Amino acid sequence: MRGLLLTVMLVLFSTMHAQQVVVKNTIYQLEGEIIIKEGKDVTDALSPDEKKLIFKKRDRQLKAERKAKKTKQKLEKQQKKAEKIQKKTEKQIKKREKAHLKLQKAETTYFELIKKYEAQTKKGKLSLEDSKKWKNRIEKAKKKYENAKNKL
Repeated sequence: MRGLLLTVMLVLFSTMHAQQVVVKNTIYQLEGEIIIKEGKDVTDALSPDEKKLIFKKRDRQLKAERKAKKTKQKLEKQQKKAEKIQKKTEKQIKKREKAHLKLQKAETTYFELIKKYEAQTKKGKLSLEDSKKWKNRIEKAKKKYENAKNKL
């Protein structure tokens, strides 16, 4: 809505404001339907063909300006879209890196617990109760490891 309002205001301003047109190496200023040359109104002095040529030239300039503006807006929109996609991609990369780090941590924790448990059982230092605690810890670590693996 705001863009539409701006466009309407720009069109009104550009038509109300004097525009310069160069025809046959002569600079004319157009204010609505009035043609000015070197500060003097020459609308009546020009032939209908010259007037038509000047107005046609103005219309082409206005059309080119509108087209340039639309192209600029389109490019800005594409740039915003590309930036949004880039942000999304960067976010996904960070998420994957974080998941990878979590997997590494879970993996090392899991295998270290297994090593410690096996070392303790070889030495015969574990009671039945301690053995159950170790198995629970190992099972929890295994679940974390598998969850992290699945997320990747």
